[in-house]
Amino acid sequence: MTSKPRHLHPAALVFFLYQSFKEGILPFIISVIGTTNTKSKDIVVGIGVIFVFFIIVTTLLNYWMFTYQILSDEIVTKSGIFVKKINHVPYDRIQNVMTNQWFFLKPFGLEELKIETASQTEQAEVELKAVPNKLRQEIENLRSDQWNNEQVKEIKQNENTYSITWKDLIKFSLTSSTFLSGLLLIMAMYGKIQRFIDKQIYQTAANEFSHLGSMLLLLIILLILLILYLISALVLISQYYHFTLVEKDGHFEITRGLFQVKRTDISINRIQAIIIKKSFIRTLLGIATIKLVVISNTKENSSDKDVIIMPVIKSGQLKKFMEQFFPDIPFKNGVAVKPRKLTYYYYLRNVTIPVIVIAGVILWLFHLTWVSGILIIIESACWYVPAYLVSRCSKSELIDERFLVLQNSYLMTKQTIYVPKRNIQYIRRKDSIWLNKRKIASLIVNIRSGVGERRFRISYQPQFEINNIVEWYKK
Repeated sequence: MTSKPRHLHPAALVFFLYQSFKEGILPFIISVIGTTNTKSKDIVVGIGVIFVFFIIVTTLLNYWMFTYQILSDEIVTKSGIFVKKINHVPYDRIQNVMTNQWFFLKPFGLEELKIETASQTEQAEVELKAVPNKLRQEIENLRSDQWNNEQVKEIKQNENTYSITWKDLIKFSLTSSTFLSGLLLIMAMYGKIQRFIDKQIYQTAANEFSHLGSMLLLLIILLILLILYLISALVLISQYYHFTLVEKDGHFEITRGLFQVKRTDISINRIQAIIIKKSFIRTLLGIATIKLVVISNTKENSSDKDVIIMPVIKSGQLKKFMEQFFPDIPFKNGVAVKPRKLTYYYYLRNVTIPVIVIAGVILWLFHLTWVSGILIIIESACWYVPAYLVSRCSKSELIDERFLVLQNSYLMTKQTIYVPKRNIQYIRRKDSIWLNKRKIASLIVNIRSGVGERRFRISYQPQFEINNIVEWYKK
């Protein structure tokens, strides 16, 4: 099969326009700043006209010079205005196929298609900005033709499917702590722009708030937090709308999204570990989230190392789900943890020094008053509660000759990690003279994740358990 070079749909001009704008906006801002001292406004207007002309011309040229060709054994893309770039991607090198369908592409039956190979690059090897929906299936069919009969026999032919319900989607959205990340982002942005805010604005705001009672001011703060919480929940609902998981022919296909429909194809061979997460709230509600640690080949997606494969599931249904989608893993609903007193001691000891230091600062600022007492109680809880949860959850265990299960707590979220022996890059035991005297050690497990590595650490465990795991890995 040989096809002629094809151009992208004209809707791709939106993406090329955005790219040209990103590339030209910084030089434009620098040029405008450099001419702020000039008296003539014609120079600024001229720079603006040149900027718009540059954006339009580069957008049209980049669109016209980009072509793709679907051959019987590879995909060929050509791009570039002055420097021509030709990219050949054989089908047998394709690892992941991802599609994004923005809302403005849906009426035209178009989507954005990205293809990753085994090479590690800044972005996907092939990015087709606006192509027909059927192109993805066309590529999948050509990839299937590359497999030999022996490989096909080894791949399971049954199909497992899961689709999220509205009830589960709402549970997932309302129990997420994403709004806290949004709050921290707003605070960080404020920290960067506060020096540009006129002091008069601060004074005016202080005068306005001084007329409000403390209870009304507290209600306003709570209302703002509630709005952030609801916005974060709506964002998650739009991101995981119609979440569907399909396992077929050795691949997981995940589809989700309202305004931007994302389809991600993940080869089971690229899965490095499975993580079952339970935040403090979700633990109380008896629900969990399941994620995959996968190998990615582009730094573009390195921030999203863990792929959510099950947004929300009842704890009692974990065994059934794992047997359905991961039958090779001898699933255990958590690890039996009986922490030693020394585990509690070391974790709580580690946070005691910062607690004392911060408490001293609070007493220095507020003296010995009821305000300082409340602040010290709050800051002590912020340190000691997470430390207690970590010491209570930390455990490592061999469930058979093939799998290691690790359990810890991070940001008050309990994590149970299933790691196949074949995916472990290295295992390291860490101790010291003092820990060695008390027969205590820590375990560090490294696996591949994204374009780099992922490290799991279980600290202050019985030395003989850590030694058993190290010997198991050496075999």
